[in-house]
Amino acid sequence: MNNNKIIIYFLFGCMFARLFMVYIAKIINVNYLPYFGILTLFISIMFLKNYLYSSNFKTGFFGNKVWWNNNRLIHSLLYFIFSIMAFYKNKNAWIILLVDTIFGLITFNFNYFI
Repeated sequence: MNNNKIIIYFLFGCMFARLFMVYIAKIINVNYLPYFGILTLFISIMFLKNYLYSSNFKTGFFGNKVWWNNNRLIHSLLYFIFSIMAFYKNKNAWIILLVDTIFGLITFNFNYFI
């Protein structure tokens, strides 16, 4: 797959989904935040599973080589931190997801443009 398609899929797929999760985490009623934390805990576990068993995941969703495998551990940790904060109904937990989104954007830029 050419780089232009990858960039479009990343920006309008991955980044859109992550920013949407940040938005939901910011506007959700704090009493429902723990339920959102359950979803992100599942995401955290999946990132960790994919990191630990990366030999089975040499290609990404679109069939390209997985360059971000080492980042999965960081994503897992950030989603786990968000989940814990969400379980405690911390209204600023959304910032952790924003940090994760920015981290993903920076590492993508380093891989494709630097």
